[in-house]
Amino acid sequence: MSIPESSDQDPAKGADFILRRTLSDLERVTALLRRKVHAAEDEGRRASGLATLFRDLRAAGVEALALERSGIAPGLAVARVARRHGSPEATVAYWRDAARRGQSKGARALRDREVIRLAALGHTNGAIGARIGISSRTVSRIVTAAYRTPP
Repeated sequence: MSIPESSDQDPAKGADFILRRTLSDLERVTALLRRKVHAAEDEGRRASGLATLFRDLRAAGVEALALERSGIAPGLAVARVARRHGSPEATVAYWRDAARRGQSKGARALRDREVIRLAALGHTNGAIGARIGISSRTVSRIVTAAYRTPP
């Protein structure tokens, strides 16, 4: 099979066309990848900003709880922390309640061990609850669970 001599079928022009088209395709793919990288970087910055926000809100809740435990009225503690952090009082109260509930299992395990230790020393459920800041029913539940759990 021979190649026609017309300029449309010139092998050099065909190779040049293929190279130009490949280069064009590569430029399009490169632009697309750049957009995706920029979008991922933006998403990373947003995620980092959200992580910082949640960390700050958690800290505000813990701070309000500490003020409360130091003897300051709950509403006043929340109002002070909200003013200091520039957050709504309802938000600080939510995070204070989350801190009070002891969302981490580690903190809960430490609390449970302290309840068991105080129960072993002979303290009543009410005294243990008042000392730790939980209800006597919660103390009872923790002690009952400890009896059920094999050593």
